[in-house]
Amino acid sequence: MGSGGCFLNLDRIELPGALIRNAERHEQLMARRQELSAPTGQPRPLAEIEAEVGVRRSRAEVGADRTGAAQRIASHEPATLENQLRWLREAGFDEVDAFWRDGHRALIGAYRAAR
Repeated sequence: MGSGGCFLNLDRIELPGALIRNAERHEQLMARRQELSAPTGQPRPLAEIEAEVGVRRSRAEVGADRTGAAQRIASHEPATLENQLRWLREAGFDEVDAFWRDGHRALIGAYRAAR
């Protein structure tokens, strides 16, 4: 007779589609805009903030390409929240859920009943 258990994982998740990725990107730009305008009360143009953030992202993408991480990630099924929950069900957990999500991070839980 197997015993029950609980699995918790705080992990990075991939956003599932272009609409959600674009909305997430816009939210990040708006948050950065608010952060930068707090001291003066003068908001900067979003295009300016996007250019600044875009440079940082490009450097990170170049680093990923250099290490081959981008190729490894592309060759596997994306780790979207939906896929991660499905993988836990397929692993034999009775109940799975996402307890918290913030952008690209999620706290995922899975439970198995005692048998």
